[in-house]
Amino acid sequence: MASALSARTPGSAVAYTESGALPDATRRLLHDYRPAQVLVVGGEAAIEPAVVSGIRAAVPAATVERVSGATRTATAAQVAQRFLGPHQAAATDELTVIVANGWSPPDIGVAAAVSARTAGSVVLYTEAGQLSAEAAEALRDYQPARIVFIGGTTAITAEVKDQASAIVPAATTPRYSGSTRTHTAATVARRTLGPR
Repeated sequence: MASALSARTPGSAVAYTESGALPDATRRLLHDYRPAQVLVVGGEAAIEPAVVSGIRAAVPAATVERVSGATRTATAAQVAQRFLGPHQAAATDELTVIVANGWSPPDIGVAAAVSARTAGSVVLYTEAGQLSAEAAEALRDYQPARIVFIGGTTAITAEVKDQASAIVPAATTPRYSGSTRTHTAATVARRTLGPR
């Protein structure tokens, strides 16, 4: 989720941490670059308060903010909302929502890459067989013009796609997939790179 947020935020980068302690490499990165703002993506189960304290110690002048929800699908929805703003003010005629299985790291990576190359897009997570409540709420609120599903029907079933279509009947709903995860990634890369 941090990668998708960084893709939409100019002048930003992603750094990793351990759940309970800020690694030296990340501490040195923060100290060397002295960012004005640090976003901690994930709840306290994923990133404990000690890490936030370590960030504040490394860059005392920075604003440190946590973006999180009760679950990974809720965190993804919070990140999307941060980018889009209040749904009443969002310009939805060009909005693309990219939906990935929140428990499939390869599909999450592909979704972040698609979002980075798609203007006016955000990433939401879902379960494989049921559209997550948070994704459903975001679709209902923002009514995107396009909903892109990453992965085949094992990653995201046809029922999930149908549930999304029922919420936003006017949206186009392409699926970017292949027979395997590597094939899905290659298919998306070809779409990104264009004809050869």
